[in-house]
Amino acid sequence: MPSINARRARRTAAGVCGAACMTVAIAACGTIVASASKTAASPSARETASVINWTSTSGPPRTAAARKVLGTVNAAFARAEDTYEAMFAPPPPTGTAMRALDDNMATAPRATLDSTGRHAYLSAADQATIEHRGMAALQQVFTPAMARHEYKILAGVVGTASSGQDLLGGGGASVVKYLHESINGSQARIQAAVQQWSRIGYVNPQSGKQYWQVNRAIVLVDDALVQSQGGSWLVASRSWNYAPGQGP
Repeated sequence: MPSINARRARRTAAGVCGAACMTVAIAACGTIVASASKTAASPSARETASVINWTSTSGPPRTAAARKVLGTVNAAFARAEDTYEAMFAPPPPTGTAMRALDDNMATAPRATLDSTGRHAYLSAADQATIEHRGMAALQQVFTPAMARHEYKILAGVVGTASSGQDLLGGGGASVVKYLHESINGSQARIQAAVQQWSRIGYVNPQSGKQYWQVNRAIVLVDDALVQSQGGSWLVASRSWNYAPGQGP
């Protein structure tokens, strides 16, 4: 059914635009390690200095301080990836407590139908709720410039006029494997294989019956993160491509 993939195609095109192909393979996973120092400082001194310099090429981190920073960066990356997919989730049914994002796979999707019961649409109120909620969540994990960029994708998908039969049912993401990681002071770079899922529906205009499908794909993501003045790690740039054998 072409309609079931129409909105996903628009969303994919918007997300891929300008993204560079990531050339690392899933099998090329490395472990976070200390880089070679240009000074005679001991490994312990380098790891506890205010500026931590690490890359995933030589071995595991040696100190608790380095492990803590890397763990914080990884958590920020994973949260950003999940937020990007989850921001398309529709408002939960009436009476359900509103959350920043609703990406629970177990939540039953719903459709708003017109008076005939045969065509789905997204009300102006629901559209405004999704956009407002999405922007609030994006600002927690992306820099201001990146949050505005990702919001344009959200608004484009939610606000696109279509056949009136495409339905958004939520989404999410989880890290499959970290491929390469590096930290240099207040800057970091993460390359990882990420599994994304999104639920998209379709209403048969003849019968009014709803059909839902969950699309899954593993993508290779390349993010640059920066540490804010408040200490939070935020995604400053993001590019991705489908892993080999994945994609629509």
